[in-house]
Parts: sequence; structure tokens; C-alpha cells
Amino acid sequence: MNKEEIIEMAQRCGLFGIRPYPDGTYSEALEDFAKIIAKKEREECAKLVESSIYDWKIDATNPHEWDELAIDLANVIVNQTRGQE
Repeated sequence: MNKEEIIEMAQRCGLFGIRPYPDGTYSEALEDFAKIIAKKEREECAKLVESSIYDWKIDATNPHEWDELAIDLANVIVNQTRGQE
């Protein structure tokens, strides 16, 4: 996610450009923001998996190959995440 996307998400749930509540928190808006961010992250992970899975030619009857695929896909997601830090 880039800065503009994060700002847009914050605006959608009312976190951006509003005054704080009397107790200084935005609990409902923060919950909404967390849900929006989590959804975006899941979508990004799904795109990574989808783009990577087509490189695999799997023997669907071999459970070992499915294990290897799962490990490789997890590594793709982890490496992409580390690359964005």
C-alpha cells in the first residue's frame, strides 16, 4: 500500500481530518480502519498467490507437492512483505 491508499482508507472510516473525541480516542473509526487495512492486505496476498500459483505444475494426487506449494506461497508473501518495509 502506498501513502495515498492509506490516507484514502483513513478518510473512508472517518479518521482523517476530524477532531478527537472528548476522551481522545476514535475507537470505532480505528476498528473500521483496521478492518479496511486487513481486507486490503488479504487482497494483496491473494494477488501474490494467484500470480505465483500458475508457475506451478502440480500432480494433484501427490500431497507432498501441495506441501511444497504451500511453503513456496508463504515464502512469496513473506518476501514481498519484507521487501516493502
